[in-house]
Amino acid sequence: MYRNDFSRREYLAAVGTVGLAGVAGCSGNNDRDAEETDETPTESTGTQTSSNSDEPGTDNDIETVSIVAGYPVQTANGTEYRNTRLVTQEDITEISSVQNPQNSRPYVRVTLTESAAREYRITLIEKGFTAEGIQNCRWQQNPEDPGWCLYTVVDGERRSAATMTTSLATTLENADAFINNPTFRITMPTVDETRQIRRALAGDSQ
Repeated sequence: MYRNDFSRREYLAAVGTVGLAGVAGCSGNNDRDAEETDETPTESTGTQTSSNSDEPGTDNDIETVSIVAGYPVQTANGTEYRNTRLVTQEDITEISSVQNPQNSRPYVRVTLTESAAREYRITLIEKGFTAEGIQNCRWQQNPEDPGWCLYTVVDGERRSAATMTTSLATTLENADAFINNPTFRITMPTVDETRQIRRALAGDSQ
């Protein structure tokens, strides 16, 4: 059962990141990042993919990017899926240049404000991501019952997803370890899309 009530930090909606086009996870070290699932679509979603796609002023410029936690809850009506918005542009203090590893998808690494990091951590623990949610995102395989997924949402559309790893869960459970280094990756299918994500998050035309 799905609901669509919206607020600043939490909204209920049909869950459809971590089986999207990318990955969102938190960590200062690569081996602690949330993992991409093998459910990532590769089709275009309307963002421009030509060589000049990250120039300012294009019709398909990305305007909003957020990281959303999707998870099941038990209610009187059975299992419902809820989404909590964890991170938006204003929650970010630093963003890296676009990284394009040879054997994986391109990404940017962002750093959260202290208040956003604390809320991110608390929410993921409270919603079960560091317990039953570990390695338990199956959105593409079963969109009606996707489990615990971290979504990258671009202009209102889910574009990437990541599953909680054991190492990341351990980091989140250790408040000091995460709060002292609150960074995570946002991974997209193409370099052009990743550049647009970066520009939207940075609020400029870099």
